[in-house]
Amino acid sequence: MGKKKRYSRSSNGKQISKSPSSRSASKPLAGIAGVRILHAATRWQEDMDVYLDGKRMVRRLPYGAMTNYVSIHSGDSYLQMTRNQTEGTVVSQILSVRNGRLCTLALIDSEDVSKKNPKLITIPDHAENQEEEMGQIRFVHLHSQGSNVDLVANNRVIFNNIPFTHLTPYVPIHPKRLELKVQVTGMMNTDHESIILPLFSKDVVTVFYLGDVEQGDRLLLVHDR
Repeated sequence: MGKKKRYSRSSNGKQISKSPSSRSASKPLAGIAGVRILHAATRWQEDMDVYLDGKRMVRRLPYGAMTNYVSIHSGDSYLQMTRNQTEGTVVSQILSVRNGRLCTLALIDSEDVSKKNPKLITIPDHAENQEEEMGQIRFVHLHSQGSNVDLVANNRVIFNNIPFTHLTPYVPIHPKRLELKVQVTGMMNTDHESIILPLFSKDVVTVFYLGDVEQGDRLLLVHDR
């Protein structure tokens, strides 16, 4: 945690504070679900190809990047991820998504360091009971080499002691300009850069905490709605 945090970056190196899927979330049609893919495997920072039922849906997904939502038929689908332009499967999984639901499928490191290959986890993207004129925010810890952390917004801890692979529920928050950063739980870190999030009413935002072996930690902000 000694390294400074940095903004997430697009594949062309341009500094961004939101993923390409920002503002693209929409309700799937009847009989259709939606899935987006996040590459967050710290120990596998190679571009990945993603196949759904044998058909390539994403080519060269870089580490720290997330796709837009892709519409799929509800029910079971077979998903594979491979290193770009290689035949070997890095990870595969049966993906089950209910009708009309949205989810994020994240490639992450295994908690068991003796296991070489990463794994996939499914994160539901569904906020309920949203109050009028309020935004919502949640936090997901996907940094396999990171300590338990707090998410701080405008110098106030809003999520406390979050370990690797855990995600918080959505919490309502007043629309405002938020200065976000993480700190190791129990410590007052002052050497990390913050990310600015202009939060508007009815915004639904997820903050992902990712690691980077060479360049330090990062926060990735995405709009779920």
